[in-house]
Amino acid sequence: MYDNKGNLIAISSVFGWVITSLITSNASNAIALTTTMDIDNTLQKFWELENVQSNKKLEPEDDQVEKHFLATHSRDENGKYIVELPFNTESPEFGETLHGALKRFKSVERRLQQNEQLRTQYVYFMREYINLGHMREVPPEDIATGNHFFLPHHPVLGRKLRVVFDGSFRDANGKALNDTLFTGPSIQRELFAVCLRFRMYKFAFSADVVKMFRQIWVNEKHRNYQKIVWREDLSDPIKHFQLCTVTYGTSCAPFLADRVLEQLAVDHQDEYPNASKILLEDFYVNDVLTGSNNEDELRRNRDELIQLMSCANLELGKWVSNTSFIQKDDTNAQSSPILDKTF
Repeated sequence: MYDNKGNLIAISSVFGWVITSLITSNASNAIALTTTMDIDNTLQKFWELENVQSNKKLEPEDDQVEKHFLATHSRDENGKYIVELPFNTESPEFGETLHGALKRFKSVERRLQQNEQLRTQYVYFMREYINLGHMREVPPEDIATGNHFFLPHHPVLGRKLRVVFDGSFRDANGKALNDTLFTGPSIQRELFAVCLRFRMYKFAFSADVVKMFRQIWVNEKHRNYQKIVWREDLSDPIKHFQLCTVTYGTSCAPFLADRVLEQLAVDHQDEYPNASKILLEDFYVNDVLTGSNNEDELRRNRDELIQLMSCANLELGKWVSNTSFIQKDDTNAQSSPILDKTF
């Protein structure tokens, strides 16, 4: 830090230039610091990065989307929520989309023919879609009626195959379905706050909503905007189907799913106050991260949350907990190092 003669030297550090020298017992101490950066400005930027925003900026149309949801959502006899697509214009008109959707489908079909495992998974996915009533075949007499939009679809491979529907596909006039939909405000909880609160508990669990988007019906009058073409085998005729639920790939899907969970909590907060609080504060998208410092209370919260979700015919799966108290009751619960008691 100094030369062998004790002369002053300058050292470049993260705080700027530090001037130093050899200090002896009979010499006066002298230290100087100069900097070429604005430390105040740097610290301010650091705290801005670390700041958790409590107020989210709302766009002008967000209030309109909220009012539309409140005015149009309903529930069926089983408690499931029914929503309308939040169009940004009344009675949107689209150009021809069938030709482009057929072209894209045949491209996907060729890919499936070259990979039997992928084809098997794709067919299984679409069969399940049909069997669960999440899509239905359009009767021949209804094929040419009304304004409609055909969505291409393709496989996305992760831990398991998922079929994604392309809401950004453009019609013959260059307009996409997503162009006509409000995205809606982001009403997700802050992930940082959810995780921080989650780690304060001695006992905790996590779970996710099974097929969350597909547990919410789209109003029948809007299902023509979610049409697809499909067949299982090359020897079969190509058929037209309607997607009956909130569809992954449309720009409004995340908002509609989050808003339904929020509405579920509001609708049943008197019956299930603790579970409603968890639903409003401890969910991020379709995952719940919550806990308690008491195992009995944790199990009560778990049971109440399951009851609340069942009011809308929603199911929680992939249970993970750091306490065997819950694992004993849930055959699909798992232990996880993420939930180790030491956190």
